[in-house]
Amino acid sequence: MSYQGNILRGMFFSLASMFTILIIANLVSKPYAEVNDLNTAMFHLLIVGPSEELTFRFFIPLAIIYFTGVHYIVAGILSSVGFGLAHWWAYKQNTTLITIAILAGIVQTFTVYYFSRHDDEDWGMPIDAIGYYSISVVVFLFSMINYLYSNSIESVLVYLIYAVTGIMAIVIGYFLIGFLNSREVDGFSFTPGLLAAILAHGLYNVIVSGVPSLIIPFTILAWVGFLISSCMAKKDEE
Repeated sequence: MSYQGNILRGMFFSLASMFTILIIANLVSKPYAEVNDLNTAMFHLLIVGPSEELTFRFFIPLAIIYFTGVHYIVAGILSSVGFGLAHWWAYKQNTTLITIAILAGIVQTFTVYYFSRHDDEDWGMPIDAIGYYSISVVVFLFSMINYLYSNSIESVLVYLIYAVTGIMAIVIGYFLIGFLNSREVDGFSFTPGLLAAILAHGLYNVIVSGVPSLIIPFTILAWVGFLISSCMAKKDEE
């Protein structure tokens, strides 16, 4: 499967799976607050998705592997539990929403692993995901100019903390990859699976927050997209 094909297939798989979890849980109505302005929508798309994926699907699993030596899937599942618990206050201790976050994190773990290249046994830096995040941060910072005039400093600080967290995840992840490769721990490239997960996460947040009534149609479209891209991948292999 081509690089572009794996991004599409991974993104469709992630979106379809996460939306399906919401539908099964009967939380389609309004699991998130409605998006009321462009800046908030851009924040979800450009900062939240990339920052959380770089933290919980890149940096934290690498740290767990470094200290325990477990497989990436195991490390990713453990990190996903932390991902769910990290939403404890945001979800007001709603255990159903926290469980959904954990399950979504597990979906993302499989997306990163199975839609990335495994050409050799070395760990690789997700250059494409880092490039996307770098552009996203620059675009979002420019969009913050108008936002500063109409919102409190506390809101602005939350946005900046998310941005800095993603940057720190990249830096620490870089050193962890160096340590793991020096130990000859079997790894994979993170490319393009992590970028597929990032794009899916951002789109998921925007759709669920902004147009929750359209989640079922988007779920159907995502599954159809996944099936079509998978058929195309099978055809390419033949």
